[in-house]
Amino acid sequence: MSRRTKKVVGIVMMVAAAVGFVLANMNRDEYSEASERFSSLGKHTKEIPVKAGEHYRIALWGVDEETGLQTWASLKTTVTVTDSAGKVLHEKELVATESKETGGIRRAQIGDEFGALADRDDAWVVTVELTEGDHVDLEVFRGLSDLGNVLPGLIVILFVVGLVVWLRNRAEVDG
Repeated sequence: MSRRTKKVVGIVMMVAAAVGFVLANMNRDEYSEASERFSSLGKHTKEIPVKAGEHYRIALWGVDEETGLQTWASLKTTVTVTDSAGKVLHEKELVATESKETGGIRRAQIGDEFGALADRDDAWVVTVELTEGDHVDLEVFRGLSDLGNVLPGLIVILFVVGLVVWLRNRAEVDG
């Protein structure tokens, strides 16, 4: 493959990945049923109306950021998903004690994802109990496929591959 072809292939891959990333996220947003941020300590609930036969994906992401004198960041939260009858569909405790420092900010992060098929028209109750940390983000998607969920990440990989092809081509030209 010629140097010019490698250059064009690298640039096309990066442009396609950038456009694809935006489109994939717009596609993902079309499946969004609810989104909320819980930023105070304590118990928070969100009721999600569900329809029989539909697949729902519930995603949580918790973050604690610390600056200044405090030398650690930690997050502790419990998430419970129940139906209207009180049956527990999902329950998990999320704990992030290791923090990574970037630019003077120590950050502890952790996430969880739960997917289920609604067997009847109902209302699921998502309960988030934030014990330690800054905030927990909740997102609920209806009908989002597994591919639609991971597509933005795959597109980022395509961008990185295109960047490597382009940079290697530049190194050959400069070298």
